[in-house]
Parts: sequence; C-alpha cells; structure tokens
Amino acid sequence: MVSIRKITYRFLITVLIGIFPIFVQPVIAADDVAFLSLDNTNLVVLIAFLAFIAILLYLKVPAKITELLDNRQQSIKDEIDGATSLLEESKSLLADLEREHKVNIAKAETILSDAEIEAKRFLTESKKEIRMAIERKIKLAEEQIKASEKLVIKSIKDRAIDKAFLTTESQLRELPKSGLNKTLLEDSLASLDQDFKKL
Repeated sequence: MVSIRKITYRFLITVLIGIFPIFVQPVIAADDVAFLSLDNTNLVVLIAFLAFIAILLYLKVPAKITELLDNRQQSIKDEIDGATSLLEESKSLLADLEREHKVNIAKAETILSDAEIEAKRFLTESKKEIRMAIERKIKLAEEQIKASEKLVIKSIKDRAIDKAFLTTESQLRELPKSGLNKTLLEDSLASLDQDFKKL
C-alpha cells in the first residue's frame, strides 16, 4: 500500500515540475518589461506562489497533512482489522453453533430411537401381559365350566338315580305282598339307597 507521505511528495514534485519552465525560460511581458522587474506580472505571481509554498513548508503543513492522512489511514486499518477479527470470531462462533446443532440433532435422534425402542418394548410387554391375563381368564372360565358341568352332571345323575329309585320302588311295591318279599324289598331299598348316596 502506498503511504500518504509518498503521495504528498509526489504532489509537491509535480507542482515544482509545473513551475520549473518559468525559471528556465524568461517570459517577456506584454509590455516588453524585463523579467526581473516588479512590473512584470508573471514574476509577481511567481514570487507570490513561491512565498505561499515557503509559508506552507515553514508551517509544516505537508507534514501535518501527511500526519492527518496517516492517522486516518491507521484508523481505517484498525477498523478493517477489527472488522476482520469480528468476522473471524463470527465464523468460529458459527462453526461452534453448527457443531452444537449437529450434536443436538444427534442427541434428538438418539432420544427418538430410544423412545421408539422403549415404546416397542412396552407394547410387547403389554401384549404379553394381556395374553397372560386372557389365558388366566380362559383357564378360570374353563375350570368354572368344568365345575359347572360336574355339578350339572351330578345333579342329572342324582335326579336319574332318584327317578330310577322311585320307579324301582313303585315296581317292587306292585309285586305280591308276602312277608318274605316285604323284608327283601325293604333290605334291597335300603341297600340301594346307601349305594346311590356313595356315588
């Protein structure tokens, strides 16, 4: 980068080159006045210009302008450096956030997969428990049905036995009524009654 000081010196050299022809060639005024006479307007203008340049150099105006321009250049450079450092910091922060975002996405996917696995496990366990509960209820119902069947069968047997007993008793009572038959009949009925009660 070209410094401000170099630019200022180039400007002064250009100005001096611009006024150099005045010194090399004496300019003759329109009235044919001598070049070194104060009546020559070109000489007066030249002297005024050189005096102005001398005052500027005496007051160190080019150095002050150069210093101001250097300060401005430095402040612009500092701002650019600050902006560059902010840009780098922003890039690193963005990279950190992107990494953290990827980590959070991975965590979320892990949580979702774990939740899905847990839900499947819970569903499987629930199905097993429901199946076992249904099997227990079916077994209990079967046992109740068997018990009811036994009761119904026993009840039917008891009725059949009672009916058979009554039928037999009535048929035996219709037989001739001799003393021996009567004793046999009562013994047979008592024996039958006891046998039926054992069942």
